[in-house]
Amino acid sequence: MNIPIVCDLDAIPSEERAAHEARAKRLFYDGTFTDLREVDSGYEFAFPLDELLNVATYIKNERLCCPFWDFRLTLAPNEQVFWLHLGGADGVKAMMQQEIIPQTRQSDI
Repeated sequence: MNIPIVCDLDAIPSEERAAHEARAKRLFYDGTFTDLREVDSGYEFAFPLDELLNVATYIKNERLCCPFWDFRLTLAPNEQVFWLHLGGADGVKAMMQQEIIPQTRQSDI
């Protein structure tokens, strides 16, 4: 199924929208992730284990407004971080390279 790359923030319940936007900013733009790697269909972000609930809450709401994302979490044994895969079908990675990745603190990693 080909899902259009379109976001609808109104799909997130209004009482959760401001918190969702603040959480996304903190997770991706204010330096919460500790590593970033490019993969075929998008990017993977490493987060400290204590951010797992925040990332899960972000995913819960982001799926509503942006159904084109492919989310995957990887928690390996004995690691102090987990990885969030964020990608999708054709066009999603290009959109990330244009609109998301340049705003992250990737150059500091």
